[in-house]
Amino acid sequence: MAAEMEDCPMQTQPYAGRRGFTLVELLAVVAIILLLLGMILPGIAAVRNAARKAKARGDIATIENAVKAYLNDVGKLPIPDAEQGQQEYRYFAQGADSQWVMQRLTTTNNPRGIVYTEPQNNAQDGTYKDPWGTQYALKFDADYNGILEYYSGGGNPGSECIPAPVIVISYGPNRKQDDPKTGDDIVSEAWKMRSAAGK
Repeated sequence: MAAEMEDCPMQTQPYAGRRGFTLVELLAVVAIILLLLGMILPGIAAVRNAARKAKARGDIATIENAVKAYLNDVGKLPIPDAEQGQQEYRYFAQGADSQWVMQRLTTTNNPRGIVYTEPQNNAQDGTYKDPWGTQYALKFDADYNGILEYYSGGGNPGSECIPAPVIVISYGPNRKQDDPKTGDDIVSEAWKMRSAAGK
């Protein structure tokens, strides 16, 4: 055993030639990491916002297609009978009106029991909500004249006449109605096409 110890010389200071990071070096590394995070995080937020907008556009198309299918099958829009034929039908922006429409598009209140759209996971109250948690607003051509007016900016002058039975609006990240031309609202394709043609 003593002979084996002589063959392996002991090192009393195995790390004597190495030194640790200085405080300045550590601070430089932390600063570089923070700088990289500062460049990456806005990109992540932009990607997340773009994904929410894409989801809202998909939801809008789904709701529009469900309303059009209901209209083709039933022969009238999924709005209360008392509102059929009204010249300007109001928004289903919140509460019971929006809930009533969405229940017509699922099987809850549907006279034929046909599913035109599936309820959302976040729709416990029967309403559809956009990715920012606000109900989708719907406006219907209740007098069936083939023209739907959408007033930009919450009823301000400058309405657009849209040849569609329904338009669906998400109020976007700021959760309030804006002029879709200048604000962050996300609107039906029919409105966008009409608006682009009117420029």
